[in-house]
Amino acid sequence: MTTPYDILQTELKQTQKIVQEVKDGKRIGYYKLRGVLGKGAFSEVKLGLHCLLNEKVAVKIIEKGKHGCQTTVTMMRQEVSVMEKLSHPNIISLFEIIETLDKFYCIIEYVNGGCLFSYLKRKMKNMRSSITEDQARFFYIQIVDAVEHMHKMGVVHRDLKCENILLASDKTIRIADFGISALSTGLLKDFCGTPTHCPPELIQMKPYYGTFMDLWAMGVILYQLVDGLTPFAARDLPGIRTKILSMDYTIPKKFSPELKDFIEKIIIEEPSERMSIADMRKHCWLADAENEQLQKEGSHVYDDPVKSALAATGLPEAIVHEVVETGYQRGVEPKDSITGSYRIALHITQANYLFNQMRNKGPRFSIATGSISAGPGGGSLLNPTDLSKFRKNSVLLFEEEGDGEDGSSDDSEFEIDESSGKCCSVM
Repeated sequence: MTTPYDILQTELKQTQKIVQEVKDGKRIGYYKLRGVLGKGAFSEVKLGLHCLLNEKVAVKIIEKGKHGCQTTVTMMRQEVSVMEKLSHPNIISLFEIIETLDKFYCIIEYVNGGCLFSYLKRKMKNMRSSITEDQARFFYIQIVDAVEHMHKMGVVHRDLKCENILLASDKTIRIADFGISALSTGLLKDFCGTPTHCPPELIQMKPYYGTFMDLWAMGVILYQLVDGLTPFAARDLPGIRTKILSMDYTIPKKFSPELKDFIEKIIIEEPSERMSIADMRKHCWLADAENEQLQKEGSHVYDDPVKSALAATGLPEAIVHEVVETGYQRGVEPKDSITGSYRIALHITQANYLFNQMRNKGPRFSIATGSISAGPGGGSLLNPTDLSKFRKNSVLLFEEEGDGEDGSSDDSEFEIDESSGKCCSVM
């Protein structure tokens, strides 16, 4: 029987055809490239399809030869080095890096629901109000979990904002865009970030701790989730700076007393006095919230299903055995197609496992998370049909929105910051 791997190997032997497809932007490595999701000054993002696993991915492409693109390439390499240290369900996954003489390809997880900023913008336009506190809590506990993981791994994001938080169709989030992140737990002296989300110490150009910068941004994000606007919004950059330095912001009357207290303990001028993530978890506004996206286990926990997934593609048994035995090597750039295939198979397996775990918890509905799981099922992982049905029913808090049948937007696309070439997904 002819396998996907047999077909792929036959295609790859047609050298002239493959070279032409690469030139035409229709293929790279094991990936067929589809439509353009977005363009920037030095890069573009395309939808990709893994030829063996039939899994959608996002492919960011940077042309090295373009004038001024070196900064973008440098940022991408920094982003890759940081993403290699992280493994969390609420952080975007990196699968593979492909580098040619003239282009740099970054293969990452495809998230189809747009970004949180555009979601809020659409809510304000269609509903004339932002989201409820229960809905905000559903998003925020996921952000808390992801940032806690980053900080434990010595990573500070430095550009946390709703534009850099992507939404899956089930409303679970993925923090993305690590282009200006840093591997540091000490004082930093390079000044970066988005002005509306920068704390006073950055506005004053003082040395700062990235962890305290991220905490401040988390407070701004929470305020924006419930209000629709950032707390220090102004007409221009000088106005934003003035408001931040004078701590000139007002808590809207619609905020509950608990939420008001929560935010006021984060958006504090003195960095060391900002509420820590540990204390956020204890605060009455967040204490009952649960993140159903459980922590990813070590890669070897999934060896058997990953082996089965790779073997089903027709990959030689020896290759499958070697890549699975090697496992997920953190800190090593995934620069070959077999490693990329393994990471995608692992990602699919982990995602299915997480949803299976949620389902097996029994019938339950949490106001804090807005999630529901069915009663205990069989021991096997969810198949694609069951997984699709489960995702459609996983978030009840958002069922009245009318975005799409499953709560996702039908017109999601990527938008790239022209100055940096950084990509975020928008709706």
